[in-house]
Amino acid sequence: MKALIITAEGIEQQYVTQQLMAALGDQVCGIVVEQHKKKRSVLASLKHGMKRYNPLVFCERIITKSLRSLMRIDHKQLSILKSYLGSINKEDYIPTDLPVCTPYSANSAESIAFIKELAPDYIFVYGTGIIKQQVISLAKSSILNLHTGISPYYRGCSCAFWPLYNREPHMVGATVHQCSLEVDGGDIYGRASVKITAQDDHHTAFAKSVKVGAGLYAAVAKKLLQGEAVKTIRQDMSIGKEYQFKHRTILHDIKLLAYIFRGGLQKTLRGIEHKPLPFNDFNISEE
Repeated sequence: MKALIITAEGIEQQYVTQQLMAALGDQVCGIVVEQHKKKRSVLASLKHGMKRYNPLVFCERIITKSLRSLMRIDHKQLSILKSYLGSINKEDYIPTDLPVCTPYSANSAESIAFIKELAPDYIFVYGTGIIKQQVISLAKSSILNLHTGISPYYRGCSCAFWPLYNREPHMVGATVHQCSLEVDGGDIYGRASVKITAQDDHHTAFAKSVKVGAGLYAAVAKKLLQGEAVKTIRQDMSIGKEYQFKHRTILHDIKLLAYIFRGGLQKTLRGIEHKPLPFNDFNISEE
């Protein structure tokens, strides 16, 4: 059987790809790597934002983006990902003779033609834009996605952030599911929780989710490529919530930081310390 990976350029995407390559080896017939989108000019960004949001939300997005930049939130996330996942050199895990496509979107005509030519049995997706039906239909057997959150309870964006904010640290983790038109909504192949400690924040929670998710993804992919059956679970989309990018404002960031600083996370963890992690389908650990 042949597998194809669809991913992007970030550190977390490279780490997951590295783990898949280690598990599948020469069964990987190609990789699609979405490139960073070209930055819009300030005027173009303003026009795009005004079309996408109402005036109140648009102003909030500008304030949130500016303050997040001043607080160096994204910089801290990148630094922690590097410390948790280690240095990654693409040349060390992607063979020079492996076909690679580098479009700006996995849904582009270039990407679709590339995938059609390779005709993979399985497609494994992580960290890209939303995959559309014309790509979903290209996998002979199935197309899977890794979500760094516990579906269906936490779907969409920032799903390592919201469980901490909602005082549910036991719900930080990852899900491998069938890729569908519903966001993080396909049948589940496996889920894995991560152990959160009082020293963690949403940055380390995300890094742990990537690490445990990569191990889970590799285990599921290896079984499927070996022709083994993996039992799936249909998601109940009436439970949980889909979190969108616009839902997380700078006020949410500040409230979570204050909660952790005041020892709130430590108190929450004491209340659940004797309970086992709720999800660990393949006995995967982030260590």
